Amino acid sequence: MDIIKDHEEVVFTYLDDDHMLQEIRVKSTPFANWAFWTFKPINTRIPILNNVRTPNFLLHHNADLLDLELNLIEPADGISITSLAKQIDSLLSTNTVRTLLIDLRNNTDGNNTLYDPIIEVIQKHPTINQQDRFFILTSHTTFSAGINFLDDLNYLTNGTFIGEPTGAGPNHYGDAQMIRLPHSGIFFFLSTRKWNGNDTSDASKTILPDIPIKYYFTDYIREHDPWMNVIDSIN
Repeated sequence: MDIIKDHEEVVFTYLDDDHMLQEIRVKSTPFANWAFWTFKPINTRIPILNNVRTPNFLLHHNADLLDLELNLIEPADGISITSLAKQIDSLLSTNTVRTLLIDLRNNTDGNNTLYDPIIEVIQKHPTINQQDRFFILTSHTTFSAGINFLDDLNYLTNGTFIGEPTGAGPNHYGDAQMIRLPHSGIFFFLSTRKWNGNDTSDASKTILPDIPIKYYFTDYIREHDPWMNVIDSIN
């Protein structure tokens, strides 16, 4: 029995919010087209992206808000994660920053051995390491090294998680490699390693936020960011 009978087009049926049966037809696309649009770097800040974000991180300082947009836990433009942590430490030491924000919504990868200096800096500043002053943004695309970082933030800091459930739980499989089936030519990604979080008995398939939000297509069209609305309402 075939999983999908027609590889050119798939028909999905579902119940809408009014419990009416709806049908959507989705046509296939060549792998090269998918790969181009998926891995094409984008430097526009959008709450959730499927594309590669560039640069790996950006630090935004606006009045009393310090906002770390951390898309990939890797060095960026010759700046190491340790140097980034020192910049954060310097700004927090001025005592003018009231709110610290770490944006992991588009963080899907990176080196999970590099982020410890950032956690150490947050622990060093107890006035900012509080539930109403330190916030971490999550989405369904938060994954891999982003999950490791999030799990450690959960255990080692007092931050508040805002957003969507993450793409995996604290104990998850990662380090995916692309494989091509020899006969069909189909490409797929297969995890090659299991990463354990702080609680190895945790069977959760996701990390739930403290403050959940929903992101709709209308938000994307209107360039509306419901995560930041929550931050504004708290501050």
